[in-house]
Amino acid sequence: MPCMDSNYGRADDSRRLQATVDNLTNLLCALCRTVEAEQMSPELKAWWGRHVVDDLARNQRDRERARDRLFELRRNRDMIDKQISDLEGERS
Repeated sequence: MPCMDSNYGRADDSRRLQATVDNLTNLLCALCRTVEAEQMSPELKAWWGRHVVDDLARNQRDRERARDRLFELRRNRDMIDKQISDLEGERS
């Protein structure tokens, strides 16, 4: 029974917790973009610096994943087009 499993409900709790963390991070990020650097506490400046670097790295990884996915889709399309062409050639 799923309710007897020790992991029952943990996935939902984990998703809710991650959504809360993401929302708070987005709010803090928006705040840091609007506040002057001189008005930030040293801890917030340090977090903001790490966040900007991490965000740039994440964006780069996302672009690379999208590029790789596009390459894969084009390769699959080309293979399908070749198979269709081969089948049409066999019919002639």
